[in-house]
Amino acid sequence: MVNMEKEVLDGNGFTDDTAPSPSHEELPQLKIVSLFPNPTGDESKFESADMINLGKQDVDLSGWKLRDAANKNCFLDDLGTILSNEIVQIQRQNQDMALHNAGDTISLIAPNDKVVDTVRYNKTQSGRVFFFTSQF
Repeated sequence: MVNMEKEVLDGNGFTDDTAPSPSHEELPQLKIVSLFPNPTGDESKFESADMINLGKQDVDLSGWKLRDAANKNCFLDDLGTILSNEIVQIQRQNQDMALHNAGDTISLIAPNDKVVDTVRYNKTQSGRVFFFTSQF
């Protein structure tokens, strides 16, 4: 059994410390839907994550990033724009952030440094993909 945890405390996928207050603009509804931390071959190139835009608006990914528990980042600027209801794959491509095989916490960070989504996974085996679908 794959042991994973999705940190979701409200219907919008925000945690207590990341939920926007009513006076702030709401963040886009981007979610991490899968992680592939231990691919066959060069992990620094082939580790990947999939992200979906559940919102009604397209989102420019300039300034967005994934961040691991060690505060290392994977910048998403090169992905361009994610369309409404689109899923995009993010490949590590030698960026500093790693999806650690012993388990990790990965956060999706908006350009204003607000955490939009966070997922956790435990130790993995080669070829295993983790899916996070509790918010659908």
